[in-house]
Amino acid sequence: CNTGNRSGKALDLLKQKGFNMLMNAPGVKQYDYELYKVGSINAEGFLKIANEPNVLIIDARQKQDYDAGHMKGAINIPDGEPLENYKDVLEANKDKRIITHCYSGNRSAKLAKALNERGYDVTNLLDGTKEYNYELVK
Repeated sequence: CNTGNRSGKALDLLKQKGFNMLMNAPGVKQYDYELYKVGSINAEGFLKIANEPNVLIIDARQKQDYDAGHMKGAINIPDGEPLENYKDVLEANKDKRIITHCYSGNRSAKLAKALNERGYDVTNLLDGTKEYNYELVK
């Protein structure tokens, strides 16, 4: 949380429930974290809309991971790649709702922020491929 107070209370509740490997990180106000303010969706919500024609899925994982298996219909824009390299495909899909994803939701959040700043309708998938067993295709 901002100061560590609310997260400290959550830590106490988890201790009461039997969790013992816990740590309360300092609040975000104490550090210069790079925070992303974009919409998010969980796996359940995503699966309800994933096959809609107005949805574009963008995989932010590295190319070799995308090639090993990706969500059906997804395109790949690896983390760190200049968006200018993908301007044609992005422009062709500018009216679609974009869902970004990766392994954990961090790289895809960074991509979602960059696309959002360029005017795209972007939502980040919180449950990455490490958190949910999505059906992947090659």
